[in-house]
Amino acid sequence: MTNEVPSHVLNPAHIQYMAAVPDVDPSLLTIDMIRKVVSGQPCPHEPKPEASIQSIQVPTDDGRSIKVDIYRPKDVLPETVLPTLVYLPGGGWCLPPQGCHYHIAPKLAIDGHCAVLLVNYSISPEVKFPVAANECFSVFNWVLNAENAKNIAVDPSRVVVAGDSAGGNLTVALTLLAKRHGVHQAIKRQMLFYPILDATWSSESYKIYGDKNYFSSRFLNQLLWDNYKSSDADVQNVLACPARVTVDELKEFPSAFIVTSEVDPLRDEAEEYSKKLLLAGVQVSSMRVLHAMHGFLSVPGLFCEESLNVIDAASGILRRTFAK
Repeated sequence: MTNEVPSHVLNPAHIQYMAAVPDVDPSLLTIDMIRKVVSGQPCPHEPKPEASIQSIQVPTDDGRSIKVDIYRPKDVLPETVLPTLVYLPGGGWCLPPQGCHYHIAPKLAIDGHCAVLLVNYSISPEVKFPVAANECFSVFNWVLNAENAKNIAVDPSRVVVAGDSAGGNLTVALTLLAKRHGVHQAIKRQMLFYPILDATWSSESYKIYGDKNYFSSRFLNQLLWDNYKSSDADVQNVLACPARVTVDELKEFPSAFIVTSEVDPLRDEAEEYSKKLLLAGVQVSSMRVLHAMHGFLSVPGLFCEESLNVIDAASGILRRTFAK
């Protein structure tokens, strides 16, 4: 018997998930296969929080529209004006919102006492970069319009933007676009949950975990990126790969709450982004969730105690942010 502790230890729920995952040659994976696997999986942890839901269509500049699901606490009158969380769900740019997104959206609405706008942006490969990023900014910009905000009973002066995984990527892109358009001051905080911010697959966490199939892997992320990008040059575009952002570009960014997973190839690029924000003079609170893999907020098989704890932390931050 040895007292040596492994370099990383997974929590029990994630060990169980790993044991249940079939041994599949990753080179055989396709986007359609991945969509079929995740489609319709409910969030298993506890009953879905009770919230009122309204679906609307938000117009885009090119004449199309984007479905947005609005979650509000059920005990709040429909005409009560609430602060807003614009939430961009992850899924590698290629998947629609997953089972647990329909759990965390109402829970954040109830516990954060706000209206959560879950954005159903267009997915790849049906569309390519920068369509999704532009759509997400369009929704945010639409909310800032006083008449639109009045119609859905939200306060356009109290807006937080958030997203997990690829949704975190789009959250940074949205914030960069907001700064370019001079409306970034409307964002009171950005919240990123294990975001994918780079496409070079070269960080130290990629060297440690990238080839070990801890849900997020080098091969899977390359597959998703290849379906999202318009060209190889997109790896240098800050809206596609926010890891390219400079410290100067981050000046005047909103305060940030950034969550990473310990056992995740994407960990280091998110923590590097956190450092850049600090160098830019932006207030940042960063949290690394130990013993957890990528996807623990959205993937039903990975949703666990840590997921609820992070949601609780995010809800508290929302309440404090909106109270200012």
